Amino acid sequence: MVSAIVVVAPGNEEMEAAAQIANGSSVTSHPSVKDKLTHYNYREERVVVSGHLITSRGPGTTFEFALEIIKQLDSSQKADQVAGPMLVLKS
Repeated sequence: MVSAIVVVAPGNEEMEAAAQIANGSSVTSHPSVKDKLTHYNYREERVVVSGHLITSRGPGTTFEFALEIIKQLDSSQKADQVAGPMLVLKS
């Protein structure tokens, strides 16, 4: 279960350290900062979960990111329940 939600600016080493994001963690980000994330296992998926870390690529992945947070905090069923009325396609 996720214990806290933290927003980190990719490539900001101080923020990454404060968030305790381990080197080698799988992450994704907006393509414009991909080159700043060389000490991570960069993936080009829309949303990536690595342990308690959830990352997404940008504004176009907002709903998928939010639904993944719901899934991690509650359940897949709750995420599906929220997604249905919003007409969000499941990936």
